[in-house]
Amino acid sequence: MQKARATQAVKNSADATKAGQRAALRYEFPYDPAYADAADRNAPDFGRLWTWASSPCASNTWTVRDEDAYAGPFTHRTVNPLLVVGNYWDPATNYDGAVKAASLLPNSRLLSSDSWGHTAYGTSACVTDAVKTYLLTRKVPAKGTLCVGDSQPFTEPLDSSGERSLAPNSNNLPPVVPPVPGATPRT
Repeated sequence: MQKARATQAVKNSADATKAGQRAALRYEFPYDPAYADAADRNAPDFGRLWTWASSPCASNTWTVRDEDAYAGPFTHRTVNPLLVVGNYWDPATNYDGAVKAASLLPNSRLLSSDSWGHTAYGTSACVTDAVKTYLLTRKVPAKGTLCVGDSQPFTEPLDSSGERSLAPNSNNLPPVVPPVPGATPRT
């Protein structure tokens, strides 16, 4: 209870210092503003948030170690192909990262998803089936495969009250934001 009160006090304090936050939360909090700035350049408006949200996962808060975890190098050709899935409209893990990862992994295949929201699996039968097939058979989709999400934003006209009418199976997901400056939302 005391820790919860200390944590709440820090959250409510406008002048709380980083050192004060670390002391109240009782762990090293490896938030690096320079890294956050770089992440924000790669994922505008989400990079800084992602850096902050993932900070507790590092340093002294995650102390379990896997003695036989593979630590690289990740540039060798693997016996089996690797499937890399990239979603055009993912605000947290942008598509460019998937393209770069696939380019660095010699025996990989990039599966592109023109869908929206964080992650691609489950957003379309195309992506979901491709991932299931890969996991069960190690077969990757054809080079250049592009899947389109089963539900797309802004495709339903507004009703007479100015509200969007929802289809019976609608996911009711939030609106999409173009992933790059100057891009336009899909119609």
